[in-house]
Amino acid sequence: MENIIIKVEETIVTSFINTQNELEYTVNKADDGGFFEIDNLNKMTKEELTDILISSLDIDNENIEIIN
Repeated sequence: MENIIIKVEETIVTSFINTQNELEYTVNKADDGGFFEIDNLNKMTKEELTDILISSLDIDNENIEIIN
């Protein structure tokens, strides 16, 4: 079964069937965001842009999982 994704205003719910055959879900609510001005955006790879986000948002590199 494919993931179920529900969007309601500023909230997104994602769910899937986990290994215990349960319907597992996560609720994500909009939070403060922003933008980065990048001069050479077209020349950057997805990995380089991901690195910018990780370092700029002070995300813990050791426990991160990149989902492409």
